[in-house]
Amino acid sequence: MKGIDKMSKVRGLKDIYVAKVTKNTETEYVCDTPTKLAKAINAKINVKRSSEKTYADDMVDEIIDSFDSVEIELEVNSLTMEKIALLHGATLDKGILTESIEDETAEIAIGFRVKTAGGKYNFHWYYCGKFDGEDSDEFETLADKPAPKNKTLKGTFYGRNLPNADGKHSF
Repeated sequence: MKGIDKMSKVRGLKDIYVAKVTKNTETEYVCDTPTKLAKAINAKINVKRSSEKTYADDMVDEIIDSFDSVEIELEVNSLTMEKIALLHGATLDKGILTESIEDETAEIAIGFRVKTAGGKYNFHWYYCGKFDGEDSDEFETLADKPAPKNKTLKGTFYGRNLPNADGKHSF
């Protein structure tokens, strides 16, 4: 994990922030000001890499490794209509969320803090991605005991397009 002493156990997760990426070209990378997405419950980060073996003299000669993407799955307490509109490119007008087949998922940067055993928080930021994966809601009628539901988001993050093949995807 980035910035975390591998000997130290993770003890917390908080402060999930998102910012809409307004430019991601070969000459510029610009984001809006980050805003809090929601209260953090769980985050699962899966860095995907590909590797290809080349052979010579009947044995492995070289293993070529390359970055594919980072898959992020977040569980949060809830999402406001404003955040749903931001993430999914929907329209929010006078408090009414309208989603359309024409909506385009926004490219965003996302960051959060992870607490280690020593009480220190480490920041994690992923520069470019979209929450384009499964997005489901579950509803249930009231019963004797409350059954609160959380929101789960799945997205794919990738390297930015800055000059000189910057390609950085996180820090």
